[in-house]
Amino acid sequence: MVIAFARAVVVAGLALLGGTAVSAAATPADYVLLSPEATLTEGASPTTSYTLINLTDQPAILTSTTSEAGQHCQITPDPQVLPAHQQQQVVLTLHNCDLAAGKTVGISLKAGDTAFPVTAKPETAPHPVWGILQVFMWTPLVGLAAVVAGLLWFRGWPGPVPKAKSKVLFTAPLPQLGANWSLKDSWASNVTLVSAVFTGIFGTSDLLKSITGGEAPSAFAVITLASAIGLALIGVAPIVLQTLRNGESQVLVGGLLISAAIAVGASGGLVIAIARSVSSLVTGTAQVAVTVGAIIGCVLLLAYAATSVRQNLITGLTPPPKPKPTPAQTTAAVNALKKLIAGSLSDQEIRDLLPELQNVAPSYPPPIFGTSLGDGYKPSALI
Repeated sequence: MVIAFARAVVVAGLALLGGTAVSAAATPADYVLLSPEATLTEGASPTTSYTLINLTDQPAILTSTTSEAGQHCQITPDPQVLPAHQQQQVVLTLHNCDLAAGKTVGISLKAGDTAFPVTAKPETAPHPVWGILQVFMWTPLVGLAAVVAGLLWFRGWPGPVPKAKSKVLFTAPLPQLGANWSLKDSWASNVTLVSAVFTGIFGTSDLLKSITGGEAPSAFAVITLASAIGLALIGVAPIVLQTLRNGESQVLVGGLLISAAIAVGASGGLVIAIARSVSSLVTGTAQVAVTVGAIIGCVLLLAYAATSVRQNLITGLTPPPKPKPTPAQTTAAVNALKKLIAGSLSDQEIRDLLPELQNVAPSYPPPIFGTSLGDGYKPSALI
């Protein structure tokens, strides 16, 4: 009596959860199948599994057959005996079966005299959307537009560079950056920061599964390959810069712009590829959050590119400030000018004094410049 009551309670509970077989939903049964649908693995001897509950006090023999996979198909259950008063996962192995690609197979699973019609559906192979990776074909062009905007900003904005900015073309050198200046040290670490955030969030299968609510092998495959492409392009950018230096190992404006465009475009392409892969798997607020995050990341990259190019151009073309003359040098220059004006020096003595005058006069012209020799006077005019 107690066993029958317990059996009825278990069956009723499973029926409320919607997980029982049809034969168990109407009346109390000796055996309960939790789900009649399962996935069939790939391979020469594919397997599938189901969960059975034995509500009786006797073990039951398990058998399984199918008429949908050829006359030579044999199915072996493991275990072959369902223990009494126990829930058991039963693994079915199919041998010598003719299975059509993608076709669901109907199977009869028997526990004792009770038969359960079940189905096994082949695993769905992941189909990555490789077309997303085409983003890397045009994002470097967007990056190039950003760095050219930085060049135009440099040429049109008032700044400290004395050289005529209209003459700063792609072949112009940037001598003040130095022969050891590297894009990797000054750009790469900052440019990869935004893409590193996206890769860190969505680049692990467990976190991607928790966000999307299920397995996402296709999206993970695209993200993995996109990360490889993005990092490879970022690594190529410093090599391009080194290749496009002039004969004196000076950085050229064109080399700076091209290498920066590659680095920014690669990082932006990685952000967009990850965002598109993930947004196709989520909806609602999560999808909006991923899209907005990608837009903000790309805008930051483009703004950083334009600002950094302008700053690199200013640094590369601005000569170091001339050292301030000492009081002794200024006094010597003034005394030399007094002798020069008095006409008490020979031509050779004038030539000997000129280096002292030229070191001081351009920055600190004595008052005598404007009174006796006229404004803008240069001692070199005497030779």
